[in-house]
Amino acid sequence: MNKKRPVRVWVITIFYLLTAGYTLLSYFLIFSGIIAVNEAQQTYFASLGVFDWITTLLIGVLGLSAAISLFMLRKIAVKLFGIALSLNIALTLIQTFRTNWAEALEGPGLIGVIIGLIILVVILFYAKKLDKQQILS
Repeated sequence: MNKKRPVRVWVITIFYLLTAGYTLLSYFLIFSGIIAVNEAQQTYFASLGVFDWITTLLIGVLGLSAAISLFMLRKIAVKLFGIALSLNIALTLIQTFRTNWAEALEGPGLIGVIIGLIILVVILFYAKKLDKQQILS
């Protein structure tokens, strides 16, 4: 059975690919010294350990895997988005209480994180809707 891919699935996939590219570019620009970071951001990055970097990478891989699975119209996308959301919230809480994460992000960065989490929740509910409509297999 050949199912037509909904436009929103294309939008979500493109969003995730652009976000992943932007994130990698940002890390490159920061760690190469091309973009200067303030003192709070330097302190934050210095406080990150192996666990922090592994979980950050894991969340990114889960998000991309979920987006690709959704693009392929696979049911596993729902679970992957759910796991990514759960880990994202957990890591955000850990970072908030263990590091100077909130100070390093400043106001606009915090708003961006909140918007990102809201977008992830909306995408998760959309994937669940597609699954319920039996569009995902």
